[in-house]
Amino acid sequence: MRRFQFLLRVFAASSAFGVVFALAAAYIHFQLDKSGGSYTSFCNVSSQVNCDFVLTSKFAVVFGVPLAWLGLLAHGTLLAVALTASNTRDEARATFLARIAVLGGIGSAVFSAYMAFLSVAVLATACLMCMGLYLAAAAQLVSGLMLPGAYATAFPSASPLFPRNALPAAAAAIFMATAAFGRFGWQDGAETIAAEGRSLAQLREADPEFYDWYVSQPVSPSPAARTADGGEKFPVVIVEFSDFECAHCRRNRRMIRE
Repeated sequence: MRRFQFLLRVFAASSAFGVVFALAAAYIHFQLDKSGGSYTSFCNVSSQVNCDFVLTSKFAVVFGVPLAWLGLLAHGTLLAVALTASNTRDEARATFLARIAVLGGIGSAVFSAYMAFLSVAVLATACLMCMGLYLAAAAQLVSGLMLPGAYATAFPSASPLFPRNALPAAAAAIFMATAAFGRFGWQDGAETIAAEGRSLAQLREADPEFYDWYVSQPVSPSPAARTADGGEKFPVVIVEFSDFECAHCRRNRRMIRE
């Protein structure tokens, strides 16, 4: 019984660790959203280690909800489950809660591995807050997979916590659910930006004062568009004004480069 309770408390400590990092990520996401991306967090270390860039990417929000808040909810729920299970001696209740903990540990690890892949392969940027969540998920997975054996020792007369081959099947199902989540939860970045674009007619209707100011600005051809004798060198020249401290400018640069 002691080993069973010990593992549940390790699982609870791992979940508490996840709650702390999810809360920090949620705070940074809130500040970035409120400031329009101008906020700079303490973990904006470099172009390779930058929480701000990751938390303003399209992968930071799913179905309109910040992923950090969903992580906070998930880790908080698993923390409550593990603490309740570690303090109960009722076999039926312990069985139910231990099953949730084991499946939650697998789900947390699978989803964290998926997000780590996106961070490395797609964004090419590491997030310190996310890395803390990955460590919490790894600890949940290890302690969770040890629970069935400890459960059999704590409740020798009870049936196994899971039927044979149930855990591999559950892991496969969670992996498929995670893949579907990624497929439908996020839109392509270019499609999102295009969907947010407005025509001049729409802009005039939405904000007439800004429209009048915008169309009154002088338009000057770029010197790069002219040849030495004053002729046109290119039919269209795009001049980009960017800010190296702007997270959205960094993201836009990567999109254009790709």
